[in-house]
Amino acid sequence: MRLRYTFLFALISILVITSCKESTDKEVADSDLEVDIEEVVPEEPAEKKPPSVESLRRSNSVMARLMSNGDCKTFASYVVSAELSEVLLNGEGPITVFAPSDAAIAALGEETTKDLLNSESKALMSSAVRTHVVEGNYDSVTITQALKQGRVNLTSLSGEKLSVTRSGNNIYITDSKGNKAKVGKSDINGTNGVVHVVDAFLGLD
Repeated sequence: MRLRYTFLFALISILVITSCKESTDKEVADSDLEVDIEEVVPEEPAEKKPPSVESLRRSNSVMARLMSNGDCKTFASYVVSAELSEVLLNGEGPITVFAPSDAAIAALGEETTKDLLNSESKALMSSAVRTHVVEGNYDSVTITQALKQGRVNLTSLSGEKLSVTRSGNNIYITDSKGNKAKVGKSDINGTNGVVHVVDAFLGLD
């Protein structure tokens, strides 16, 4: 009989120990689960800073307007080659650009455009591009009002004298060599000036 009680006691002890172990393992597992849940909680994304005033000014500058205008891609590249992009991008202005269209530059012919891009013609490129840029904000309203007093004379960054005239509803820009360009799309406003698209390239013999 005593042996029987001893056996029962031992069996109960084993069951109790096993039960306690399972309970402890469950608590540890639950604890690990809680840690895992805490670890996968995503962090809140960092707040995006608004663009600076300087960044906004540059992205809306006359240079930015030239580069984004589908009619003046070639002239925009000429501005870069002539090392004038910094002025049109960061200059305080105001400045006015009479930008020849891609078609106007193509009309110069392959030989002339190749000469302009030749490294030996850097001075010619610089002068030709600057002929299309004038200090001051000459939007269409300003030009129209000035033309009521007669012909308007402007001096470009290259020193070239430009004459602004009107014929019917059209406004023309003529250089000292007699090259004449008609203003097409006008008043493309930037933070530091304005762009007018013209149909001819000025400043060349």
